[in-house]
Amino acid sequence: MPPMLNAIAWMVGHFAVHQLARLPPIGVWVGCLLGGLLAFSLRVPNLGAKMRRAGAWAALVGWLLIGVASAGWRAQLALDERLPEALNDRDLRVEGEIVGLPQLGSLNRRFHLRPLSAVSYTHLTLPTKRIV
Repeated sequence: MPPMLNAIAWMVGHFAVHQLARLPPIGVWVGCLLGGLLAFSLRVPNLGAKMRRAGAWAALVGWLLIGVASAGWRAQLALDERLPEALNDRDLRVEGEIVGLPQLGSLNRRFHLRPLSAVSYTHLTLPTKRIV
């Protein structure tokens, strides 16, 4: 099968994750990764035409599962960077150092802030991760 089909299978895996209303537990992503690797292991060269065709289909399934696993992993990383739910709609005082130049968008400006101190008026602490 053409290599372009492998890329399409990988993109379909990514698209499938974007259609989910909620992200499943981490075990699902690990299972997809292991399933994808298992599908790749089914590709054995120098066999008959039927086995080569089956190996090509296994590669497509492998790329699909790897796409699902990589998109799910990246989505979980993005969700882990969010502000904790308990701090939503709260007044916060944050002191920090702007690292690098601001990025100007059509409707906003973004910059990387290295937090030095943070005070919540509800006595909650801010995460120490980079806030973007």
